[in-house]
Amino acid sequence: MSKIRRATFSSPTPKTYVRSVLGTLGLESCTTGTLSHWLASSATHYVLPTSLLMRLMRGIAVGIRAKALKKKASKKDS
Repeated sequence: MSKIRRATFSSPTPKTYVRSVLGTLGLESCTTGTLSHWLASSATHYVLPTSLLMRLMRGIAVGIRAKALKKKASKKDS
């Protein structure tokens, strides 16, 4: 999220996101934070089989980790 320059429907400002999350406290057992994230989450969970969804989420997490480790290694070498 650090590379986002301005807020959009799918990527709100931190202040907007926190306000939205805090507004759901006590109303829901699990929250996605904003309407756009809820729409994406609902569509994904109802359309994709759980096994495929888990595989996709793992792939995204592994990619993020690899990028962070590469960045950390390049900073260490500098």
